[in-house]
Amino acid sequence: MNKPPAYGHGQGDSPYCCFHPRELVVGVCAHCLKDRLLLPSSRAAAAAAANGPHHRRAAPAAAGGGAGGVSIDVNGLKRRGSGRRSWVRVDAATGAAEAVEVAKPALMRRLDLPARDLRLLDPLFVYPSAILGRERAVVCNLERVRCIITADEALVLREQDAEEAVRRYVDELQRRLVDRADDLPFEFIALEVALEAACSFLDSQVPYHQWRTFVRVSSFVFLLMALVHLMVCAYCAVSLTDFVLSVYARIELMTGLLPTLILCIW
Repeated sequence: MNKPPAYGHGQGDSPYCCFHPRELVVGVCAHCLKDRLLLPSSRAAAAAAANGPHHRRAAPAAAGGGAGGVSIDVNGLKRRGSGRRSWVRVDAATGAAEAVEVAKPALMRRLDLPARDLRLLDPLFVYPSAILGRERAVVCNLERVRCIITADEALVLREQDAEEAVRRYVDELQRRLVDRADDLPFEFIALEVALEAACSFLDSQVPYHQWRTFVRVSSFVFLLMALVHLMVCAYCAVSLTDFVLSVYARIELMTGLLPTLILCIW
């Protein structure tokens, strides 16, 4: 009785695969090996889809007695961006300040803000300065001050590298609320203090940028002077070369006329 051909090998002395006649077999057919590797993966994917998107089960152990898999439940995993952040809350009526921790979904439900507006205040991202006016709140991203202003309160985001700016903003806002003599709404006062804080921060950066500009301009002037010096040296070298060549030409001329002068004198 003839033995059936092995999977991925030629039949008898034939160098070609019995399942892929056009494939020259050197050891094991590449197409057969690929089919055998893709078949278990497709079965595992179908089993995972049947079990549901939120629960994964490990594939059954191999026949050789391998270690069993561990089921992973992704329902309990923490969602990205849903962590609680530290804020400083300033009350519009009393001016009292307190540290609170509020999660992003809670702010979205409380202030009716979309996620893209709160992403503007995320310190992990870099956005330009902006002021967004919404129906129930004003979202401000002004240099070192990131806050949400409503009619009843102001929430200032606390950052590790901007603690001093947050403290100055809160102190100035409390002072304005205590000393105010007009009937300006709280939103205007808080926004004015935020704009003044941003302007003060930019003013404090002016000397540093002036010094950097002076250093860059000084370096450019030094390079320009060095270039002019090189150009003058090159012009002098060209002039000296021309003078030497002219003297050499005159010497050659005098050398050629010297026999004639000797004969005339003789």
